[in-house]
Amino acid sequence: MELIFRNGAVWQKDGFVRKDIRVSGKTIALVEDCLPPSPGIQEYDLNGRFLLPGIIDCHWHLGMAADDPQTRAYYNAAPMEGAYMCAGYAKRMLYAGFTTVRECGAMYGETAALRDSIRKGQLEGPRLLVCGSAISIPGGHMPSAVHISGPEEARRAAREQLAQGADFLKVMLTGGLGRTNEIPDTAEIDLDELQAICREGHRVGKQIACHAHSKKAMMNAAEAGASTIEHATMLDQELVEKLLEKHIAIVPTFSPYGLVAQIGEQYQIPPEVRQSAQRLFELKCERFHLARRQGVTILYGRDVFLIEPEDIAGEMIFMQQAGMSAAEVIRSATDIAAGFLGIGSETGSIQPGRDADLIILTQNPLEDLRRFNTSLTGVMKSGVWVRTE
Repeated sequence: MELIFRNGAVWQKDGFVRKDIRVSGKTIALVEDCLPPSPGIQEYDLNGRFLLPGIIDCHWHLGMAADDPQTRAYYNAAPMEGAYMCAGYAKRMLYAGFTTVRECGAMYGETAALRDSIRKGQLEGPRLLVCGSAISIPGGHMPSAVHISGPEEARRAAREQLAQGADFLKVMLTGGLGRTNEIPDTAEIDLDELQAICREGHRVGKQIACHAHSKKAMMNAAEAGASTIEHATMLDQELVEKLLEKHIAIVPTFSPYGLVAQIGEQYQIPPEVRQSAQRLFELKCERFHLARRQGVTILYGRDVFLIEPEDIAGEMIFMQQAGMSAAEVIRSATDIAAGFLGIGSETGSIQPGRDADLIILTQNPLEDLRRFNTSLTGVMKSGVWVRTE
């Protein structure tokens, strides 16, 4: 397809500027102040609307249904049924403006097949980066994880996920919100186990994402060579310095903790889990400022629990309330996310050579981030319209 977008406010770096955009095939060919008309090329008049890169969610679980807070439906499903659930949520997310999703843990490895089907054009969905199954200790966080005890089992688990097509490895270093008896404040996987996993990932150029709340677990992640720390609750100055030294990003995921604390009672979430969520949320907000002020890379990612697949703005609002500007939040979900995940040459920005992963808003999200939810009128992925008015 050949298409010229005209008269739009186009996202460039950290704000909107008037530009014309030419899309050729799946990619952005030109970004100019004023492109001349071209015979036979369709034109789309944005009429002052706002054109942005598609949103990148760096932490999501496709099988975990928003209307089932304890994810019973997914975990009780047969493998094929679970795969269909994942495919359905992937399509919903794409239509909402998510053009790339880092899938942080599935049940049966079904997301690798879903990723490949989307790439081939057999199914609709975002570009997926998948870890397959996460790696945890027996009885640890996330019931779908592969369980390991000792470095040899850790190495084997990492190799198995990589052999099954994992784009990165996900490791559960602490407890979380999954059960009433989980302890987020400790470190569950030992350093030598984590080092074995990281070595396997690094050997083939893959990143390692570590679910971690406690300081001890995050220090182990930094020591072993993690790429990102998911949740990153109990930060302190020593940790911030270590993250900067090792170039490790954090994905704070405010939403599940804030939402479980605020509205969990109406979903019959146990009081102990709600109390844990409230404590973690308060800690996250308090410690997040240390990382942000000193320049730790922050990536947008929502996780699950009470979050609708289509909800872009909810996590953005929490990030803004924790101290980020609207422009910083948008960049954490576009060019910064793409660059850190190793796909910055493909997506995340509006410039020549990038895939035409684009969304259209009728109102300026810098004035109110909720407009990602309320004013979306168009979604394009790799030069193909997914949704347009």
